[in-house]
Amino acid sequence: MNIALIGLGVMGKNHYTELCKKDINLYCFDLIKPDWIDDDKYFSNLDELLKNDIDGAIIVVPTKYHYEVFSKIKDKINFILIEKPLSFSLDEALAIKNSGVNVAVGFCERFNPVSLEFLKHIKNEEIKYASFIRASKKPARISDVGVDLDLCVHDLDLANFFGIKASFKINRTNNPCTQIKLNSNNLDILASWEFNSRIRKAFINTNVSSYELDFLNSKLIKDETTITLQTHSSLAKEQDEFINYIKTNDLGLLASVDDAIYTQEILKNLN
Repeated sequence: MNIALIGLGVMGKNHYTELCKKDINLYCFDLIKPDWIDDDKYFSNLDELLKNDIDGAIIVVPTKYHYEVFSKIKDKINFILIEKPLSFSLDEALAIKNSGVNVAVGFCERFNPVSLEFLKHIKNEEIKYASFIRASKKPARISDVGVDLDLCVHDLDLANFFGIKASFKINRTNNPCTQIKLNSNNLDILASWEFNSRIRKAFINTNVSSYELDFLNSKLIKDETTITLQTHSSLAKEQDEFINYIKTNDLGLLASVDDAIYTQEILKNLN
């Protein structure tokens, strides 16, 4: 199988590291060649890369270029994984939806060991209330999106993935939104770039149990009992699901374009 990786920044390097462990042929593009990439895998010209028979592509360029790159490759590659957020604007997201291309969106927290184990435990339970917090310093590498499209989309998608949809009252501080709070009757989300430490947690009550999910430290607590997890790379698991999508045309647990549009519709008034 031939996979193209488009974008070789920080997240691109993470994808590259995991993809190199798989039984695939890897083709990589960026305008500038990083020193860590093998010469035989690198292309500085996207048109040259597209002369190869590519089964699927992973787009990991800055968000403001997602739609531009997608438009260049969509007629030659049938399966595309676009890193979250799907696009820079809702109009671009809707255009991607209407393109007819098989597109998945890279919300890798769906494949966090904590998320997958939690899904098993709540199979016959009903979520009554959930509170998410995702906080850190502002990443130096992020310049084209705010905390909404960098952090908050993760937990909006996770809530959706767990089966929670809600209408929100949204508050933000320190324009352009270094901290936002989304509040509803059964779901609260805090996303912030104003913390000195990294926090990636959720506290969820069901009709049966209470759960603490620590996505950063791969820890799941159910009613004060720590659950033993089978740890793995969330990104590698997401890539495996994408490769299976190419083989079977089954999205599996991958986020769809509609899932991504749902999160962007909630946040559209922040931009």
